[in-house]
Amino acid sequence: DNCNFFNLSYDSQLQVSELPFNCDNEGLNELSIWATDTEGNQSTANVFLNIVKSGACDPTIEEVILAGRISREDDVPTPDVTVNISNGFSQLSDSNGNFSFVVLSDSSYTIDPFRNGDYTNGVTTFDIALIQAVILGLSTFDSPYKYIAADVNNSGNVSTFDILLMQKNILSIQEGFPNNDSWRFVDAAYEFPDPTNPWFGGPFPETISVTNILSNATNLDFVAVKIGDVNLSSSPFDNDAIAEDRSMETIELVLDEKNFQVDDLVSLDLSQIICDYIGAQLDLTYDPSLLQLNSVGGENLKDDNLSIDQNEGRILLSFVDFNADPDAALLNLNFRALQEGLLSQSIGISRDRLNPELISTELKVYDLELAFIESPRANLDLVQVYPNPFKDILQIDFILGNSDQVELIVRDQYGSIVFNKSGYFTEGDNRFVLEGLEAKGLLLLELRSSADQVFEKVIKL
Repeated sequence: DNCNFFNLSYDSQLQVSELPFNCDNEGLNELSIWATDTEGNQSTANVFLNIVKSGACDPTIEEVILAGRISREDDVPTPDVTVNISNGFSQLSDSNGNFSFVVLSDSSYTIDPFRNGDYTNGVTTFDIALIQAVILGLSTFDSPYKYIAADVNNSGNVSTFDILLMQKNILSIQEGFPNNDSWRFVDAAYEFPDPTNPWFGGPFPETISVTNILSNATNLDFVAVKIGDVNLSSSPFDNDAIAEDRSMETIELVLDEKNFQVDDLVSLDLSQIICDYIGAQLDLTYDPSLLQLNSVGGENLKDDNLSIDQNEGRILLSFVDFNADPDAALLNLNFRALQEGLLSQSIGISRDRLNPELISTELKVYDLELAFIESPRANLDLVQVYPNPFKDILQIDFILGNSDQVELIVRDQYGSIVFNKSGYFTEGDNRFVLEGLEAKGLLLLELRSSADQVFEKVIKL
């Protein structure tokens, strides 16, 4: 036998090398294939060829459109979702959240959206506060989708375990949610038997199936749920977005400006007096070449509320405690100075990892900023002015933080100076006595030191 070379044909005489097939050949077709070598030796085998009709064969078999839209419960479109269809194809939803497939009719298909990876998009400590309020029975969510978003670990309920996972992601201790994707997609046509318990009655539908479809179906919509985002602050258009609400009111954390020298101990209390608070998040940075962090904490904080990177000079804070002491400092910091420096140039609030948040007891969110003030050379406080109204003698009591020159200026109601007196006073309690003043009526007193000034209105009878 010459097995190095042979011809294949569909007959023993080597005359038929091609066979035509058309729509009439639909189904299984048995064929005989012959192999013939150069010596005339032959071998044959039977095979089966399955012919499937297409739309060109039968006008009754047509193409149809399967389409839909993916959006959040507030109708914000969700682009860049990988939409898979069971015929093996997929596409990304467009900027309006739309998708569309052209498929053969009289067939069945399943559509399955997927998006993952942007775990902290829209996930902040404020979400933790809202979830904690639900767990404590202080409030409820207004939609089943928010309960799904709060179930971070995909356990079928909302618990403190979900909060712990969120906090680890916020503090960059962990990335991702075990047993869950960053986004979930629910059939928009599905009606939850119990909106406060979306898991009641079995799993909610996260795919849409059509059976023996004969016409276009363009309402195959999904509701997108960003896991961990219960206040809808995420940005569906950006996987790496850090949501920011620039309409929030701002609270300043005031620090005294100071110059520090090598080996100085620098202690800071980040405090505010604007509102009672139950939670906060913060991305605080400092220059590790200038300051060495010795300790960090706070009366309302636990160790797992903080993530510290001393090499980078970064402190991440996230906490919620409905029993927090509202008068306690948000953060207590102790540094040792490694070089000479200025505090305002050495420490600040960053927005690279987290947007700063202060959460009030009314669950209102405030933005946070650092403000540095120059320490006054002399602290001047007006204690009392009496009697007021007065007739002949007026006593003006004041306190100085440091010994200083102090001037008393009296103006009438037209702004003209009617009295002026100055003197050097020591630290502590002091007094000016005003007598022999001819002007009457409404008067404005101004007490001025080298660093401060205070005003008071009096009436001269």
